[in-house]
Amino acid sequence: MATPFIPSLFGHAPRNPAEKINSGYKAWEFQLYIYGLGPVLLRHVLPRLYWENYCKLVAGIQVLQCPVITPQDLQNGNTVLKEFVRDFEALYYQRKASRIHFVRHSIHLLTHIAPETIRAGPLACYAQWTMETAIGNLGKEIHQDKDPYRNLEECGVLRAQINSLMAMYPKLDINHGAHGLSIHACGFPDGYAFLP
Repeated sequence: MATPFIPSLFGHAPRNPAEKINSGYKAWEFQLYIYGLGPVLLRHVLPRLYWENYCKLVAGIQVLQCPVITPQDLQNGNTVLKEFVRDFEALYYQRKASRIHFVRHSIHLLTHIAPETIRAGPLACYAQWTMETAIGNLGKEIHQDKDPYRNLEECGVLRAQINSLMAMYPKLDINHGAHGLSIHACGFPDGYAFLP
């Protein structure tokens, strides 16, 4: 029932985890289910205290996974995640040393996301999603069956060259065929163009 409300950039709704969790359930499906749909779907399932704690996790992660984060958002995300960890410790193992083995390292790591964001940049910039997307896009570009890895290598080199040009010349127009140029040319607004 939530499918019409899921942004189209996710491709499609996640599959039912009760049926598909052991058969290739994708990481993006977990992410959408836990950080997107979870707060709504679990609102009347979890006891209120546990649900509120879960929502703090979701709020903090949603803020810190943005590709651009303001200092105020970073501070708010850090505060919410620290509250989540403190409440998690109180709710699930009552902060007793004899129960510390119940706590996973991933819970403690949440307190380090904001400081690492200051040092390394937003999670969205260096998380595995970027690499997975690049691999998927390059895989779609393989057109030669005889030597697919050589073809993939060429596609990767071409993509790196284009990305380098885009970094050096942000105003570069990559709309092929624009300005009356050939489909392989990339033009600038001032009349200059990169030709193959």
